[in-house]
Amino acid sequence: MRFSKRKSQFLISFLIITFNLVIFLSPAAALRPNDPDYFLQWYVEKINLPQAWDYTVGSEEVIVAVLDTGVDIDHPDLSGNIWINYDEVDGDGIDNDNNGYADDIYGWNFVDKNNQPWVDFSKDYSFEGANHGTLIAGLIAAQGDNLWGITGVTWKSKIMSLKVLDNNGMASIGPTVEAIDYAINNGADVLNLSFQGNFPYSDLQAAIERAHRAGVVVVAASGNAPLAGGLDLDVTPFYPVCYKTLAGKKMVVGVGSTDERDYRSTFSNYGSKCLDLSAPGQEIYSTQIYIPNNKDFNQYYGGGWEGTSLAAPLVSGAAALLKSINKEFTPTEVLDLLTDNTDNIDQLNPVFKNGRIGAGRLNVGKAVWAAIEYNKNRKETVVQPPLVNSQPTFSLDSKLIVAPTTGYEPMVQVYNQSGVLEKEFLAYQQSFRGGVNLAVGDVNLDGVKEIITAANIGGGPHVRIFDVNGKVLAQFFAYDRNFLGGVNVVAGDVDADQRVEIVTAPASDLAPWVKIFDNAGNLKKEFLAYDKKMTSGVNLAVGDINLDGSKEIITAANIGGGPHVRIFDATGKVLAQFFAYDRSFLGGVKIAAGDVDANQRVEIVTVPAGQSAPWVKIFDNAGNLKKEFLAYDQQFLGGANLAVGDYDKDGWADLVLSQRRTGRAVKIFDYLGQVEKEFSVFGPSYNFGLKLAIIE
Repeated sequence: MRFSKRKSQFLISFLIITFNLVIFLSPAAALRPNDPDYFLQWYVEKINLPQAWDYTVGSEEVIVAVLDTGVDIDHPDLSGNIWINYDEVDGDGIDNDNNGYADDIYGWNFVDKNNQPWVDFSKDYSFEGANHGTLIAGLIAAQGDNLWGITGVTWKSKIMSLKVLDNNGMASIGPTVEAIDYAINNGADVLNLSFQGNFPYSDLQAAIERAHRAGVVVVAASGNAPLAGGLDLDVTPFYPVCYKTLAGKKMVVGVGSTDERDYRSTFSNYGSKCLDLSAPGQEIYSTQIYIPNNKDFNQYYGGGWEGTSLAAPLVSGAAALLKSINKEFTPTEVLDLLTDNTDNIDQLNPVFKNGRIGAGRLNVGKAVWAAIEYNKNRKETVVQPPLVNSQPTFSLDSKLIVAPTTGYEPMVQVYNQSGVLEKEFLAYQQSFRGGVNLAVGDVNLDGVKEIITAANIGGGPHVRIFDVNGKVLAQFFAYDRNFLGGVNVVAGDVDADQRVEIVTAPASDLAPWVKIFDNAGNLKKEFLAYDKKMTSGVNLAVGDINLDGSKEIITAANIGGGPHVRIFDATGKVLAQFFAYDRSFLGGVKIAAGDVDANQRVEIVTVPAGQSAPWVKIFDNAGNLKKEFLAYDQQFLGGANLAVGDYDKDGWADLVLSQRRTGRAVKIFDYLGQVEKEFSVFGPSYNFGLKLAIIE
C-alpha cells in the first residue's frame, strides 16, 4: 500500500477582493465559488466542475464514507460538512442508537477501537499518512463558496470519517470489513477506498459486495507503482480495485491517475478489467491537518500531492453529486453515467487505449447533465409496472416449485416458465398426507438453487434439501422429533456471511420459536417471534428490507393469530412491525417479500390465510400500504398461499398465488393486480391446494 508522494508544501492566499476580480474577469459563464485558493485547484476546471455546479452543488442528504487514516474534523473548510450521528448522545458512554458503537458522534476509529476517527499523534505517524484522510476529505467535500480556502467536488455532502488505516497508512482487513458494514448500516451513499493491497481477501470482497447490494457506490484507487511505471492490473491484480462480485459482476469503480495534460501518470496502475475511468492525480492541492505551534502541521492547505489516492476522491465526489440528483440511483447507474460521459484521452495515451486507463478522463459536468436527463426518463419508467397487455419473454432458467397443502402424497413438482412440468419427486414417504412446505436457496454455493422442504401440519419436523432433480443433499430435524405441528421454512443469507441459512418456525402447536440453521442443520440462532403463549404458528419470509446487504426475517401469525407482521435481524432484534389487516382479524397471514415494482427496494406482500376476502396487500418496509387487490372473488374465504419472484424473467418480481386448501390453479399477477398468466398443475382430479416457491 502506497500513499501519494509529497513533492512540496505551500500555502498561497490572496485578499478576497483580489480573488473576486479574477472571478469577474473569467470568460466562462459557469458557476465558480468565492474560495480564495480556488485558482490553485487546476483539476477543477479540467474535470468540468463549474458546469456541474450550474445544476447541483451537492446535497446534505448524501453521505460519503472516507475509509482512511482519519479526518481533521475541526478543519475550518471541513467542519461544516462532517457527518454527525444525531441519534447518539455525546459523552454518555451509552450506545443510544443500538448500532454497536457507543458515542460514535463523528464516525469510528476501527484501528484503535474508539470514537475518535482522526490521527492519534501520541502514536507513530508519517507526515503523508497523517494527512492522507484529510486530503481526500477536502477533495470530496471541502465547503464551497464559503470565502475560505478551497472547494470540494460537492459543496454540501457529508463526510463520514472511518479510520481503518494506521497513522502510517497501513491497513488490516478486520477493521476495514467492520468499517464497511458500519458505513452501510449508518446510511453512507458512497465509499472512498484510497488504498491498495495485492491479496484478494474474501472477507473484504464479501463486505464490498454487501455495500454494492445495499446501493452504495464503492470507489477505489488503482494504486501506485512508481518504480515499475505502473502495473498492468490485468496481469497483476490489486485490491480492492479489482474485486468483482461472487457472480463475476462489476461492483467497484476503479480510478487511475492523469496529469494536467491528460497523460497517464507514470506511477498509475492500469488495466481494462479493473479501471473504469481516470481523474487528475498530480500536483493536487487540498486540505491538510492543522495543529497550532506544530512546524510540521502548521498549514491548513498544501500542494504538490500526487497519487491515484487523490484521483479516486474526485470520482467519489462526482458520485455524490449524481446521488444528489437522485439518491435512488444504483451503483451500476452511477458507474454508467460516469463512464459514458468521460473525455476520451486515448489519442494522448496510445499505448493504453482500449480501456486500459478506463473509459476516459472524468468529466463531471457532462455526467451531471446526463444524470438529470436520465432521471427524467427513469422516473417515467422505473416506478411504473409493465404494461398490462405486454407479453413476457420466457427463458428457461426460472422454475415454479409446487407441492400439496394437505391431503395428497408429498409430491414436489418443478415447472418451467411456460407452465410445463419438468420434474417431480416425493419429498417424504408416499403414505404421508400432511402436505409439504417449500423454500429455495443456493445452500451449497454451487450457483444453483436447491429445493428445501418441511412437513406441514401432521408431519414431523423433518427438513430436507434436494437438488432440482430430487436428489437428497442433506436433512435434519428442526424441532423435537416428536413434534407434529408442521414446520414453515424459508432460506436466505440472513447474517451476511455469504452463505444461505435455513430459517424455520412452527406451523402450529408450539411457542413461536424461529430457528436459524446452516446448510448442515447446525443451529446458529433462535428467538421468539411473538409471546411464547402464542401457539397458532408462524409464517415466514426473508428479504433485504433495509438494504444492508443481508436478508431480514419477516414473520406473520398463522390461522388463529392476529395480523401482526414483524421484521427481525439475524439476532432476533425487532427492526419494524405493523398490522397487515384489521387488528381483530384472526385468520392468519401468508407473507412473501420481493421488489415487485422495480424501485430497487424490497416490498412485503401479504394475503389472508383464511376467514377473509382474498385481499393481496403490498407494503413498504415501514408498513405503509402501497397497493392492494383481490386475488379471487370477494366471496372466497378459503385463504391463499403466496410466493414472490421474477418467474417470467422480465425484470419485475411476480406475485404467484394459489388457493390454500382447494384447487390446483396457479395465478401470476403483476404489481397492479393484473393476471399475467394462469395454468393448472398436478392432475385433473387434484383439489388439495398448493404450496409455492420460485427459483429465479
